Amino acid sequence: MLMCICGFSCLMPMDIRYALYIKNGSNHPVAFYVAADREHMYPDTTLECNNPGMRTIEPGRSVSWGMSQSFDKFFKNLPTDTLSIYLFHPDTLARYDWNVIRNDYKVLKRYDLSLDDLKNTDFNVTYP
Repeated sequence: MLMCICGFSCLMPMDIRYALYIKNGSNHPVAFYVAADREHMYPDTTLECNNPGMRTIEPGRSVSWGMSQSFDKFFKNLPTDTLSIYLFHPDTLARYDWNVIRNDYKVLKRYDLSLDDLKNTDFNVTYP
């Protein structure tokens, strides 16, 4: 406790954040979601029944997606050693109802990545 009072960091294990970074290397924004804690996880690559709510990445920018548990632990709880990341063009999301996007699979790009894949890229995923 004295160490905390003196200015040292007192992070509890649940405060640690593990992140992967998704970079948009295109000339247009992209929206994404990660299929984790979702109803559809790899090997099921169908889209969520309801629009999962997505974050947008501007051209040349990157955003982080993370959690409080380690990726090693997280991947052990997946149905397979694969995490899916879905990217969409914002125009598609604005133009079509989610049911159309889902039924016609209007995905700009899908990444299916193992833990080793993420480790090999230092937890960076770059589109395109």
